[in-house]
Amino acid sequence: KPGPANAGKTFLIYASGPNGTSRNLTELPAGAPAGCPLGNEQGVKVTFRCRSSGGSGDTPPKIGDPPIVSCRLDRSELGVFTLTMIGVGLREGDTVTIGGVTPKKLKFKDPDPTSNSFRRMIAKGRVCDGLPGPIVYRSANGQTNAVFQCAASCQN
Repeated sequence: KPGPANAGKTFLIYASGPNGTSRNLTELPAGAPAGCPLGNEQGVKVTFRCRSSGGSGDTPPKIGDPPIVSCRLDRSELGVFTLTMIGVGLREGDTVTIGGVTPKKLKFKDPDPTSNSFRRMIAKGRVCDGLPGPIVYRSANGQTNAVFQCAASCQN
């Protein structure tokens, strides 16, 4: 978790795996053919920018801000799919729909004591019925926040 000294700075994100590390070019290397895209293999520069926390940790999202910032699909040895959603200001009692489908179970993990919220939700049951698709997060008072588009798919 970057500290306050990094507020406002932009960082590039790279993914590493058994086939190597993704590229995230900000300029073309010497000798590269003209017209090569910058960014990752799809030509998208993947970055994040640190916000100032004001010393109080993560701030809850404002109306319209997406509380969900990433999603990951996992499959257990028994073949059961779960969708893990990472975010800010996630609260018990809030709900999600995944591609218009409500999951059977929703568990909140990784409490953030500075904001009485959680950083991770795990959805189980019926998640494949709505993927890939939009994740709509609704607070307990019925307020809908911005939609997060999850590209994960249960298909091989």
